[in-house]
Amino acid sequence: MKKTVAFFASALMLAFLVSCGSTKVEAVEDDSYEDETEATAIPLTTQPKSTSTKTESDPYSRSKIKGGKKSFAEQLFDFKKFNKYDSTNVYLKKGKKRVCTFIHKPQTDLGGFLVRYDTSLYACFLAESERNALIKAINQYFEDFDNKKLDKKQKKTERIYGLVGAYEEFGVAESMMASYSKPKAYFGYKFLGNSPYFCIYVQRAPNLNEELGANRPPQSVDQKYYFTKAQAEKLADFLSDESINALNIPPELAEPDSYEEAEE
Repeated sequence: MKKTVAFFASALMLAFLVSCGSTKVEAVEDDSYEDETEATAIPLTTQPKSTSTKTESDPYSRSKIKGGKKSFAEQLFDFKKFNKYDSTNVYLKKGKKRVCTFIHKPQTDLGGFLVRYDTSLYACFLAESERNALIKAINQYFEDFDNKKLDKKQKKTERIYGLVGAYEEFGVAESMMASYSKPKAYFGYKFLGNSPYFCIYVQRAPNLNEELGANRPPQSVDQKYYFTKAQAEKLADFLSDESINALNIPPELAEPDSYEEAEE
């Protein structure tokens, strides 16, 4: 029994050390910008409804979160909560740069990104209508950027493009992300120095996993993610309906490549 406990303790420590290790980030130049005026706020839904499941009013219900095909080991230990795909960089507070990995919950409409924020990993997910609201906000930011409507002196610009409901899982290591919450996610922009960035502000929310007992973190932390135009565009492409729907197609149902033999 002692050997078994020691094995799991060693495995958890190894996972923590790997997740805390340094990661290589790509070099990205800041977006140049001149002459700011008032930005255009766009109305977004504050209580988004899922368009993928007509019988559920909550786009982040526990039945959906736990859905998808899993092996016996994954169900037993609740491993592999999501699949990881492409990545980009993202800026945090004080200009700190981190890797932003694109993620998806299998057989659902939930797509998002994984970032280490402070001492914990945060996996932020958006359902279908919420993803589309984010893409709309990014497109509005691009339009305001091109038309020189971004205002460096205006307050609370991180919220100017509206908000949606989100779902987050968090923990000190990827194999220990047992905490979860349903925060509000605001969309806007922020100037860091002389350069503007598209901003996703995920507001702190209560930890909903009561099974963790007295040692559970009471809530998540406020998170502000700053994207250059290129980074925001890459995120929007991944979170499009076309991209997420393609990830839900089982390999055996994928359309085969067409091929015709040459005539002799």
